[in-house]
Amino acid sequence: MRTKPFVIGVSAIAGGGKSTLVKSLVQQLDNATSIQFDHYADDQTYPADIATWLKNGADYNAFNTPKLAADLQALCQGEPIISPQDGATIAPASLIVFEAPLGYAHKATGQFIDFLVFVDTPLEVGLARMVLRWFADDEDSANQAKIVESYLHGYLAMFRDLYLTMATKVKPVSDLVLDGLLSPELLTEKVMAALPPDKVEKRPSHINEQVQK
Repeated sequence: MRTKPFVIGVSAIAGGGKSTLVKSLVQQLDNATSIQFDHYADDQTYPADIATWLKNGADYNAFNTPKLAADLQALCQGEPIISPQDGATIAPASLIVFEAPLGYAHKATGQFIDFLVFVDTPLEVGLARMVLRWFADDEDSANQAKIVESYLHGYLAMFRDLYLTMATKVKPVSDLVLDGLLSPELLTEKVMAALPPDKVEKRPSHINEQVQK
């Protein structure tokens, strides 16, 4: 009988350090792969009216992610999937690191998570990181300024309130809460120390060094 993969969920606000931590954990863990919520998100994913959604209690189950849920199930059943980001094949593994901003609060995907990490990053830090990232990724400062301006309008209109709900919907039921101001190395170290030793195995150091190069 096939053993279900152990799924590690990582949640945080935008700019909270999810992607960096997910990548680092995959490098440190033996026989691990990753899957990201953002790679599946489109215009149909989010509630049509965020303001109304917030007013009605911010039910995370309103987020529509059928393909993500199906791919998580496939990986848990030992089947390969195709990445919606680049079309690459993602092979099944004994450990799945899931970039899961909605955590356990989203039943369709949260049901697959065995251990949820919440990186508790201050809102202003996440916002600053996002802005710096956009300017670093594009030399066209005028174009980036427009992107940042658009995001800031959205942030004030809804994203800030959305991120605030994570403090009541995701953080309280997480298995591990970490300070988002810690370095990526220390965050990784703390997660590795908290994971059940009978469920995870660290990648041999000589192999890990080769992966990081």
